[in-house]
Amino acid sequence: MTVPKQRLFFALWSPAAVRERLGVLVQAAARRAEARPTRPETLHLTLVFLGNCRTDQVAALCAGAAACRVEPFMLAFDQLGCWKTKGIVWLAPQLPAPELLALEQRLRQLALGLGLELDRRPYAPHLTLARKARLPFPAQALEALRWPVEDFRLIESRLTPAGPTYHELARWPLLS
Repeated sequence: MTVPKQRLFFALWSPAAVRERLGVLVQAAARRAEARPTRPETLHLTLVFLGNCRTDQVAALCAGAAACRVEPFMLAFDQLGCWKTKGIVWLAPQLPAPELLALEQRLRQLALGLGLELDRRPYAPHLTLARKARLPFPAQALEALRWPVEDFRLIESRLTPAGPTYHELARWPLLS
């Protein structure tokens, strides 16, 4: 018997005030790279991509995530660039907040402890602003876009011909 699975990831979701400012940046960056812009309401920073998870793993992920203790923090996105080989236009912090890295590590250890196979590449926090860039450009510094982080989420991703759709399964506040 096949066990149903869900394609999941932990993420920070952009707050409405930040999303408005990001929307302007998305359009400008997509035009510059001749790329397909990301829908502003889907802008997020992936903490840990979990892949296909069984229902029993989802319950354990939620229980473990609820125990994660990290202070609220501020992200400062101040680098804009395009990965030529992937055609991805991205926005990233030059120096990620220590709290972000601590949260990513705690969630990664939780997932590994449940037997999930994760990407082995070093964590590279970024927002995907656009895809399928035809005119890539080198990374450049820009005025920091500040994002106050007060919670993190478990998201289900469903792939469709029109692009992925995201469904929030759970949310946890950061604790001060």
